[in-house]
Amino acid sequence: AFLRDTAALDRLCGPLCDAVTAPLAPGLQPHPSLRRHAAQTWQDGAGESETSAQAILEHLERANLFLQPLDGERRWYRYHRLFADFLRAGLSRADELEQHRRAAAWFAANGYDRDAAAHALAAEDWPAAARLIAAAAADLLRTGEVTTLADWLAALPEPILQTHAELIAHRALAALLTGRLAEAARWAAPLVDAETDRPGAPRGGREWTVAAWLASVQGRPDVLRFARQADALTTDDDPFYRTLALITLGMAQNVEGDVAGSDASFRRAFELSAAAGQPFAALGALTNLCFNLLEEGRFREADILAQDALARYVDRRGRPLPVLGILYVPLAVLAYTRDDLAQAERYAREGLALCRRLFSRAILGGDAEITLAQILFARGEPAQAHALLGEARRAATSAGVAVVAERLALQDALLALRAGNPAPAEQLLARRDDDGIAGSRTDRARLRLLEARLLLARGEPAAAHALLADLGRAVAALGHAARLVQIRVWEAIAADAAGERPAALAAVREALRLAAPEGYRRAFLDAGDGLADLLRSAGDAAPEFVDDLLARLAAQAHDAARVTPAEPPRPEPAARVDPLSEREMEILNLIAQGASNRQIADRLVVTVGTAKWHVHNILQKLDAANRSQAIARARELRLL
Repeated sequence: AFLRDTAALDRLCGPLCDAVTAPLAPGLQPHPSLRRHAAQTWQDGAGESETSAQAILEHLERANLFLQPLDGERRWYRYHRLFADFLRAGLSRADELEQHRRAAAWFAANGYDRDAAAHALAAEDWPAAARLIAAAAADLLRTGEVTTLADWLAALPEPILQTHAELIAHRALAALLTGRLAEAARWAAPLVDAETDRPGAPRGGREWTVAAWLASVQGRPDVLRFARQADALTTDDDPFYRTLALITLGMAQNVEGDVAGSDASFRRAFELSAAAGQPFAALGALTNLCFNLLEEGRFREADILAQDALARYVDRRGRPLPVLGILYVPLAVLAYTRDDLAQAERYAREGLALCRRLFSRAILGGDAEITLAQILFARGEPAQAHALLGEARRAATSAGVAVVAERLALQDALLALRAGNPAPAEQLLARRDDDGIAGSRTDRARLRLLEARLLLARGEPAAAHALLADLGRAVAALGHAARLVQIRVWEAIAADAAGERPAALAAVREALRLAAPEGYRRAFLDAGDGLADLLRSAGDAAPEFVDDLLARLAAQAHDAARVTPAEPPRPEPAARVDPLSEREMEILNLIAQGASNRQIADRLVVTVGTAKWHVHNILQKLDAANRSQAIARARELRLL
């Protein structure tokens, strides 16, 4: 009976079980089917009479009855998963709800806000759940557990949510960070004109912050106006949203070409959130700052800041906090630029894995996937590189993140061009001109660089040289030294091909002068061994660095000669399935493990109806009539 009356609990301790199984106060009537056993005498193995739940738990452990301790003090336990499912299957719905309700009350009274919120949701006690989620939200955001917050808020009925202004802002933000842009737009009610008193316009700093970030992700032109409003309305008393407002302002300033202003906003955001004990927000700010520094060619400064954060943001056992996954992405880019491909791959894959636990990868910017694709290409695996970029682009497009989708398409076209296939570059340039591409000036510079390289591939070096010279002047004015190195490398190649040797040597010398102090190698190595002669002629600009580059170019050419040409990639099936969302992928894995709709609902803290809806969508997308067909189809598509 005790086992049945505590079956709904994910973890147990004596006082909690006492609260869940205790009789009601005098004068109150228990639910008819709910058993009460606080006064029941339990005879333990030594023949000693005990009445407390703690004694029962200890007896169950000694008897090896499906109870597992969760700590060394034997304070917390849990039932074996399969045994817990068996117990819950025998509960009436009324018993189950009552157990969750009592557990929520005990956890709340004892300061366990997260457990309390989860049980209140499972009890369908919506007013209590809303209050408890509001209490737990700050800690969830502090540590970056956005997916949990998003799921909890999505489980609340909308009329309940509408009565909590604080939760509305959280829901908009959580939807944005988990890649649900349409939902984020509805809850943030972003502005579409300059009138701040328009009905439905965001009133507070939190709403303006989310609206600004949403506008940035969507590549809209009013980002800076939104970001300035968010900056004006948020205060240091709300450090999490204040940090997000400053990050959004920094991103908007970067789009406008205000490099110094963008750096300053990111630094302020990092310092504020670090001092306030907000690791998720702090690392978000630092990651953006590191990307700025990488674009500016300040590799060593970015490395020092990132390595300091790696040492600082660890748990009590010295293990990296999951939120460090955000920072691994610029570290992957940095390692790639220095030609440390193994380290770059480790950072990129670990960063993606950790970030997927926190929020949607679609809003990460695509940098991890781009770095991995470049590594695969450098290793002679172009088909895998294009497949990776294509899958990431589909995910970004499905989420409505136009900026990231365009960036991935551009990288895909660059790699295809390097392999001798100009078609993707031609198609991209045909539908996007300099002003049409979504994103920052950096993105537009990438597009112009692609255009110049396409001219070179077509045998028009003079036109390519002229375009690159103009682009170099514009990028130099922005202070983007790393991008300038890339431009000068290709300007040197174009000028040399056009018979302008002095201009070619001047360009490569400037590239070496900028790159050598920071160890920026890949801009030269990705250009191929055709650059070797120019490097030898300009070796006096950075002798040791040039010797290192020439050795790496020779090794790269040797490795490429040993690689057997891969078979051309097979065309994709005519009927591709619609991409599954991250939540659907999670549920697909649970289906493959044999989880029922009830088990899926319990695991994800959603209603059974919501779980059924997700399963139905998965079956439709996989064109499957049942779960077995869905699993087989998913394995065929390598989703499992």
